[in-house]
Amino acid sequence: MENGYIQDLAITASSEVADDRRAANGRLHLQDGGGKIGAWIPRKQDDFQWLQVNFCNWTTVGGVGIQGRYNAPEWVSSFSLSFGDDGVFFEDYQEDGSTKLLNVLYCMVLNF
Repeated sequence: MENGYIQDLAITASSEVADDRRAANGRLHLQDGGGKIGAWIPRKQDDFQWLQVNFCNWTTVGGVGIQGRYNAPEWVSSFSLSFGDDGVFFEDYQEDGSTKLLNVLYCMVLNF
């Protein structure tokens, strides 16, 4: 997603607080500019928000990188991954028969 190969229309979310904080802004290392805030920000702050990427074909995902907003103290503290082939029904990514919950270690470095 970071390199822009996946088009903005293929990235959707449960909600968006504003157009300049839309789902497509959830790309790694995206910074402010051109009327965009360098982050996806959902309208609600709860455990039921999601970001979805449509790869159009079955795709092997070798890793997932996440980050907080680069210029504000906003980030996700944990998340899970799901996959599917119809955009309606999804299966949770599991390890050893249990849904894998990924916890995020966050370290903020401020440069003044």
